[in-house]
Order: sequence, then C-alpha cells, then structure tokens
Amino acid sequence: MLSGRVARHITRNGIKIRSIKPSKGVRLQSTQSVKPSGTRMFTTLVTAAVVGGAGGFLIADLTSNKPSQPSQKNYDKPQYGGPQEVATAYEELRALFPVTGKEKDKVSNDKKILETYGYSPNSYHSEHLHSMVVRVMSTEDVVKVVNIARKYRIPVTAYSGGTSLEGHFSGAAQVESVLISRE
Repeated sequence: MLSGRVARHITRNGIKIRSIKPSKGVRLQSTQSVKPSGTRMFTTLVTAAVVGGAGGFLIADLTSNKPSQPSQKNYDKPQYGGPQEVATAYEELRALFPVTGKEKDKVSNDKKILETYGYSPNSYHSEHLHSMVVRVMSTEDVVKVVNIARKYRIPVTAYSGGTSLEGHFSGAAQVESVLISRE
C-alpha cells in the first residue's frame, strides 16, 4: 500500500503511479470542481441559441428554392359592384325571400329600416347606410344571401344586437353593401 498522496502521470505506454510525500500546507489536487457562474452560463446559452438560430435561418434561406413574393403595392384594389349590380341583387333576393302572410318583408331598402340597422346615435364613427337589409332565419338563408352578394361583388355585414360603439354594423364609405340580420 502506498502511503501519502498519489500522483498519476499519463505516459505513452500507460498510466504511471508514483508516491508523493505530503508536505505541510501544499495542496496538490483540488477536491472541488469549479462551477461556472450563473451569469456566464446564461450568456453562453443565449449566445449559442442566437448563433445557432441565425445560422439555421441563413442555411434554410440559402438552400430553399422559393419564388420571390410580389410586394403589396402590386395588388389591385378590390372592385365592388355598383348601383346596377345592387339593383339586380335586390331583385334576386326579393324573389328568393318572398313576403308570405303576416311576416315582415325579409329584404328591404326602405330608408327608415336602413337607418335602424346602420346607424347609432351612440357611435363616434362616421356612419354610412347599407344598400339593403336582409333578415334571415337559418344558415341556409345566410348561404343564399352571401352567394348572391358574391356573385355581384357586394360586401356583406352581419348584424346581431346593434350594441357596439365601434360601429361595426355601419356600411362602408362609398361602397354599396348588404346587411344580414337574424330576426
């Protein structure tokens, strides 16, 4: 058995062990491992994440064969239907939703009804009236109205309680539009 401390030396042929006499106050090996500080470790991890992310993005961007996307300014402005298309759509909707018995007219362009559905004295936005109001009873009715509005390029606004201060139920400025309401 060796007495005292043991030093290990690595040589080409293997490990050589030799005995070292202990001396007072001299410490030959550390018994505690050096722990990196929290700030240094955090900085190292953040740096590695940023470099890895940027490198991965650069590699993916260079190796992809994606076509360049057109800029927003190349898109055409939407073309909405004018008064003639609205009149034709109004007639189609009147034929689709005829008045029967004592029920109210489901398709209306009466100014008083348009003001009731498209105007609020509590709104702080400038408001515009819709071209017509269509009162629907089912999902199928909504689909029919939207299909006709799409056919004639007329925007559609849904109406529920009319309690909004944001004016979301108002018509769009200088655009003919249809308002759908559930009766």
